[in-house]
Amino acid sequence: MLIEASTGDSFKDVCHASYVDALPETDFTAKALLENLPAGQDIFYRLRFQDLLSGQAVSEPAVGQLRTAPADRRSISFVWSGDTAGQGWGIDPARGGMRTYATMLRNRPDFFVHCGDSIYADCTIPAQQKMPNGETWRNVVTEEKSTVATTLAGYRGNYKYNLLDANLREFNANVPIFAEPGRVYRKISYGPLLDLFMLDMRSYRGPNKAPRKIQYGPDAYLLGPAQLAWFKRELKRSTAIWKVIASGTPLGTIAASSPDAGTTAGRGVEIAELLAFM
Repeated sequence: MLIEASTGDSFKDVCHASYVDALPETDFTAKALLENLPAGQDIFYRLRFQDLLSGQAVSEPAVGQLRTAPADRRSISFVWSGDTAGQGWGIDPARGGMRTYATMLRNRPDFFVHCGDSIYADCTIPAQQKMPNGETWRNVVTEEKSTVATTLAGYRGNYKYNLLDANLREFNANVPIFAEPGRVYRKISYGPLLDLFMLDMRSYRGPNKAPRKIQYGPDAYLLGPAQLAWFKRELKRSTAIWKVIASGTPLGTIAASSPDAGTTAGRGVEIAELLAFM
């Protein structure tokens, strides 16, 4: 696969070009690292697939664009969402498919934050769903989304299902999405005005089986001590005017769930400490 990037949509001056193999073992997907892109620029890119055996067969180019983070103070807009194609509600072409993505794209955001559940591997997509008003929601159905995913092919099929939607594909091709390798929790500085803190509220949490009895410890971790310490430290260090926190579950605690009103227990202890610090 050939990937080319340019600061102009005519591609007369290509600033980056790279070949990446898209092979069966990765389900014909590939990643390319583009570094040292100019700040605050609209970057246009195109990619083409080429037959590795003969080198003669080349696909039509797929074209997209992204906007890099600015180096100066300027207005920034972004959108966020989550929970794509969950609980059996999939793509209904008669209703315009996943129209939320089309609406977000029309606002021309600088970037997109997906807060979790980009797929629902444990939920199937039936052919029809009854709506509260009596109408019928008619899903696109696939073999992979007809059963709960228990294999690698099944998980890949969940991602493929979402990409059947034209709105989602168009959005992905034109709006940067924050997704990086390695540790989930991190800080992303988007220009001098905005720091985005992405939290991991899944990897380090304990079972919290009986929050009324659990004191703070491994059973009641949510962020976990290391992530909590990092987050507090980075919040104090941040000089950005806007500090945006992206988390997969609500960043709050309900005191009424504790043994005594006005106190916290279980995972609430960690969140209460964080909210008090903030």
